[in-house]
Amino acid sequence: MTPQEERDIYIETLIDTMFLSRFKDEDSTEPSRLELIITPDCNLACKYCYINKFGKQLYAEEPQYDKIIANTRAIIEWCIEEKFLGKNYSIDIFSGSIFSQQVGWDVVNTILEIYSQCDPIYRPKVISIPTNYSFILDDEVVEEVEDLLQRFKDIGIHVFLSGSIDGKYMEQNRPFKKGQKLGCGIGEHLYLPIEAEPRDDEYYEKAFAFVKKHRFGFHPMIYSSSIEMWKKNFVWFQEMMMKYNLPYHSLYLLEVRNWEWAEDQLLELYDFIKFMHHWVFNNIFKGNKDLYAKSLAGDGVNSINFLGYTLQNKWNKGIGCSIQSTLMIRLGDLHIVPCHRTSYRGLEFGEIKLKDGKVCGIKGLNTELATANYSFDHRMFPYCSSCAINGLCKYTCLGSNLEVLGDMFTPVPTVCRLEHVIVAAQVEAMLELDVFYNAASRAGHRVKDVLIYFKENLLSEVKNSLAYEGDSQ
Repeated sequence: MTPQEERDIYIETLIDTMFLSRFKDEDSTEPSRLELIITPDCNLACKYCYINKFGKQLYAEEPQYDKIIANTRAIIEWCIEEKFLGKNYSIDIFSGSIFSQQVGWDVVNTILEIYSQCDPIYRPKVISIPTNYSFILDDEVVEEVEDLLQRFKDIGIHVFLSGSIDGKYMEQNRPFKKGQKLGCGIGEHLYLPIEAEPRDDEYYEKAFAFVKKHRFGFHPMIYSSSIEMWKKNFVWFQEMMMKYNLPYHSLYLLEVRNWEWAEDQLLELYDFIKFMHHWVFNNIFKGNKDLYAKSLAGDGVNSINFLGYTLQNKWNKGIGCSIQSTLMIRLGDLHIVPCHRTSYRGLEFGEIKLKDGKVCGIKGLNTELATANYSFDHRMFPYCSSCAINGLCKYTCLGSNLEVLGDMFTPVPTVCRLEHVIVAAQVEAMLELDVFYNAASRAGHRVKDVLIYFKENLLSEVKNSLAYEGDSQ
């Protein structure tokens, strides 16, 4: 047996153990996903986006349209032929902007076509698509999207559009690319030239109406640039959500775990997190301490995501993201990659092999990295293993680590600092609202012990290091 044959057998066994056997198992309760990565193309040039900075290294070769569509067909047919049970996995379709490129529409329609012809038992219940909602700017495109959603619904698949909108006061971080056009490419009427910032109040009214109609949500990115505007932006989000009768917990805040966070920005973030707690406690929970404590601990009451799960850190994997529960495939070349942010040449775990358009095996590539990624525990990283908050933080981003330090498994110091500030702000807010011990007692012994240790030994240190003088009231 050659070394390559050994690699092939190994990667096929590993992928089967981690994912394929779960997809097929009638009794499986492990949440698993299949992510299909289309292209990096997007009509926005977000300041914090890794694609803008490293896209040429992540996608060394220009994806070929015909190959992407053929590979999509091969993967979905493989899912059905292998009898992956729809109840056991969901599909994520990832790209820069699905609905502003022809290939995005054609990938989604190919998936719809194939699943509409198979036994319903093999159809995933949910397909998730992140979108920047730029399609809202054209009413005819909105009609096309809604028609697509309905056609999936007709065959029992719920398509969930996760709204990547940062809000009215944050669009300076997400400008449109110069010279780009809006639209999806399925008709000339769908192209709109960009002459000025088009995301005005009318645009946001349409976006929130669309989200309400289809029961979707938003996942804004909290970035270091313009962080001082986030108090105003957060209140605007909440007022718009109340106006459209959207649940308060449909806002999912995500901090950008890039290296750029400076001390003055961390101070603004600290004050913003405390402000959020006070605002939600007073305006949504109406000062009910017991109900708020239950919400923070995830004890039968929906919680708003305050940049993390300080009291709900119940990861059953070694990392807070989905790397260890998602099989990620780049459709342009059928490479199995760690994730969309770490899909650099040489880091691919394997390549799905085709024969006559059908999946016939997996070629092993960087099987050592595959073993490391699927088996590591973030709490055993350098620095993390002895860190006092390793049971509270969401951990670092492997892609960010790689970009800054050249090593996936070493955390970026400024990101560690960011996570300490997030935890400190939340603990301080809970103490100010007199819900700390009530919430901590509901969080489980391990989290409770770490929280109390942090309060008694580290909170003052983090606050003093920020020279905190803000007012969260």
